[in-house]
Parts: sequence; C-alpha cells; structure tokens
Amino acid sequence: MAEAAGPRGARWLWPLLAVPGMVWLGLLFIAPMYVVLAILFGGVDPILRQPVPVWNPVDWDVAQFRYVWDHVVGAQPFFRPALVRTVVYVGLASAMCLLIAYPVAYFTARFAGRWKGPLLFALIAPFWISYMMRMLAWVNLLQTDGLVNRTLSAGGSSTCTRTGWAVARPPWCSAWSTATCPT
Repeated sequence: MAEAAGPRGARWLWPLLAVPGMVWLGLLFIAPMYVVLAILFGGVDPILRQPVPVWNPVDWDVAQFRYVWDHVVGAQPFFRPALVRTVVYVGLASAMCLLIAYPVAYFTARFAGRWKGPLLFALIAPFWISYMMRMLAWVNLLQTDGLVNRTLSAGGSSTCTRTGWAVARPPWCSAWSTATCPT
C-alpha cells in the first residue's frame, strides 16, 4: 500500500500550485491600477485637452486628484450628485440581484428534483442566446460576401486574403471555417 505524502511535501504543495494564479491575478490587477494612477497623477495636453500619463511616480502631480477631491467633498460639490447616484444604483442593483438570485439558486439546488435540468436550461438560455446572436452577427459581417468584404472591395482593396477570415460557427457545425477568395 502506498503511503501518503509526508507533512513536508503536503505543506508546500498547495501554496506552490497557487503561485502562478496569484502572479497572473497580480499582473492583471497591479498593471491596470498603475496605468490608472499614471493617468490620474499625470498632466493634461494643453491643445487637445487629453490626459497625458506620467509613468514615473516621482514626477506625479496631485493637482488633478486634488481638483476632483475638492469637487466631490469640498466647497463646490459638482461631482457629488453623480457619485451618490452611482453608489445608490449599484447598491440597489446588487441588493435586487441578491434578493432574486439566492432564492432561485437555493430552490434549484435543493428542491428542483426532476425539474432541475429544465430549470437550469431556462436560467442559462438567455445568456446563451445572447452569445449566439453576437456570434452570428460576426459571421454575417465577416463572410465572403459580408459587409466587411463588400466595403473593402468597393474601396478598391482585395476582398480577402488567401487564408481568409476565421469565422466562428455554432457548436453543432464544424468548429472553425475559413472563407477563402475565389480562384
């Protein structure tokens, strides 16, 4: 009979398996947050009035942050009504989702019985239909005689390359198909 892994190996197994996920999530959170902060503490282009990020934290200017902060909680609360409205709408939407979703999920998990399959299908079908409609819209746009190729050919460009557009198909069809140029 094989023996279980010793305490030395078991202690480090799960933390080591979690490291790639933690690194991936850290990069996907820290990098965008740094970009937001670089724009927030950056400057504004005087001609185009566009934000100019400053990537070096030593050179960050807090004037824009101070301007927004003063207009939220300062003497001239210009942004406060929009901020309060946003927080109230998010709170109401979250509360409504919790009040509706938890009882439905509880009922489905505990008491649905033989109706569990049809009930889950009824809950998931709207999301699946939305996905299918978007996918079929892209198929129509990117097919050989679609809007994209007709627009390109009207402008004098080639209608498509030899490899063609990659077009997603529904699961019951072939997984990927390519529309190629006529020979």
